[in-house]
Amino acid sequence: MVRLVAIAAAALLLTGCGERSGPRGRPETTSAPTVAAAPRDDEPFVNSVGMKLLYVPPVRCTLGSPPDEPGRYADEPQRQVVFARGFHLGATEVTRRQWRAVMGGGGDANGDDLPAARVGWADAIAFCRALSRREGRTYRLPTEAEWECACRAGSPGPFAGSGKLDEMGWHIDNSGERPHRVAQKTPNAWGLFDMHGNVAEWCADLYGASVPAGLPGAGAAAAAAAATVVRPSAVRGTRANSKIELGMVGSGGRGNWIGELFGKHGGYQFVACGDYFADRVEAFGKRFAVPESRRYTGLASHARLLAGKCDAVVIESPPYFHPAQAAAAVEAGKHVYLAKPIAVDVPGCLTVGQAGRKATERKLVFLVDFQTRADRLFQEAIKRVHNGDIGRPVNGAACYYCGLMYGTAVPTTPEQRLRKWSLVSALSGDIIVEQNIHAIDVMCWAMDADPLWAVGTGGRKLRQGDGIIWDHFNLVYGFPGDVPVSFTSRQFGQGPDDIGCLVHGQRGTLDAHYFTYVKILGSAPYAGGTTSVFTSGAEANIATFHTCITQGRCDNLTAPASVRSNLACVLGRMAAWSGKRVTWDEMMKANEALRPDLKGLKD
Repeated sequence: MVRLVAIAAAALLLTGCGERSGPRGRPETTSAPTVAAAPRDDEPFVNSVGMKLLYVPPVRCTLGSPPDEPGRYADEPQRQVVFARGFHLGATEVTRRQWRAVMGGGGDANGDDLPAARVGWADAIAFCRALSRREGRTYRLPTEAEWECACRAGSPGPFAGSGKLDEMGWHIDNSGERPHRVAQKTPNAWGLFDMHGNVAEWCADLYGASVPAGLPGAGAAAAAAAATVVRPSAVRGTRANSKIELGMVGSGGRGNWIGELFGKHGGYQFVACGDYFADRVEAFGKRFAVPESRRYTGLASHARLLAGKCDAVVIESPPYFHPAQAAAAVEAGKHVYLAKPIAVDVPGCLTVGQAGRKATERKLVFLVDFQTRADRLFQEAIKRVHNGDIGRPVNGAACYYCGLMYGTAVPTTPEQRLRKWSLVSALSGDIIVEQNIHAIDVMCWAMDADPLWAVGTGGRKLRQGDGIIWDHFNLVYGFPGDVPVSFTSRQFGQGPDDIGCLVHGQRGTLDAHYFTYVKILGSAPYAGGTTSVFTSGAEANIATFHTCITQGRCDNLTAPASVRSNLACVLGRMAAWSGKRVTWDEMMKANEALRPDLKGLKD
């Protein structure tokens, strides 16, 4: 959820709420604030959707808490912060009615005065932007320093100086573990409600023991950075700002790359790592300050990692191992962040699907890292396709074109094959599963159906050797409604690089590309915009993973969608490898498993 703030004569801060739990805690509620220019610098006002915003004048605040305060944490040293300019802050969390007025959607009118729950940081940012356009003012999230100053309302003591938590806030012992209508408790001295309970709230910046340079608490304009849930320090329960402890399964190149993105987010800490190769484990451990006692090697390194303490695992190992490792993580009670592809064959896909369902049953988060599905332009375009904006699909074309990857040298020993797993079909699934899945996933997403059959061909032009990946595929998929979709890929030579998907309908065409743009042409056009989702998509998924864990959101919708797309890739590979037309039902009945040669490798 969000609560709004407005800097006087410049910006207005808005807040609201959602539901949160700690990495393994019971649900609380969470919220997020914003900022916009007010009609008068020093007067309260009500905006067009009924939000009342109160004026906070320029002030010197004491943040943190004294060493002898009961319930104090070690990261709460007291420090002085001066706000040179006043700002306006929402008197309550954003309600469901107010959220719906800005973002649309339905809902139960009986809950209109409840906080708008289950709102992620990215959702709060989108809300601020939409409200800014509507109001003609610039709304943003408040900084943590602004929020704490407003919460304390000029008092250095607990609960805004009242010492009476039950009178001022809903918390884990009096709320029934559910949100309540806003403004039912006593406001603080500045007239702000629910600052000590009901919901936690999103802020623009990361909570820290000092005020970062460049933020309003340091006398400058507000800046938005990576966010964590704001901690109402007086509310009991799991600390909202405690970092989620991670274990990395697969400490090679991609593990290090995405590890940096987890570190950049600020809400995570790596406490364990594993890989078959000791050099990779040691390099990752040093880079991310993993204790030496929590660095594991060998084929069974993931099992030893899972036996130790961590909240979640990031699985970036060779795809052949993904199903067993993901299933073991769920059995161990860990949240799972799983790289694509989820598996290399039908049995593996079914195992991951089952693990995703079991995670939901056990209130665990299970997220598959498809970058395009996290991109707002792709999301909006696909939604419009499903809403009928291009009419009934007639045919389509998807592609994955790139130059030579992984070199031409063919690995021969088991350890060489494992180190260069991308070249080994049984470990990677071949390029159609390991790489081309980005395009085939968008194809399946747009069609919103399993392909009924596939036929095609492919082969090797640059590398030779048993069990080595192909470097090109040419296929046709048949979707329900007699809709054919072609797919071509190459991984060699010179020429344009592209990961794209076209769906031609009776009234328009979806034209979507991983690295360039997304748009719809036709009678109901969508301008879309430029895209490059390799990093931004992963960052969005990492933020969503954190939000889902801290808010207890375990619907895990990426799992079944990923199973469909992965199986579509396996279907295409099966058709090309066999040179025959293969139906979906034939593939599922055959249930063929790929089995790499792991003889001689140590556990």
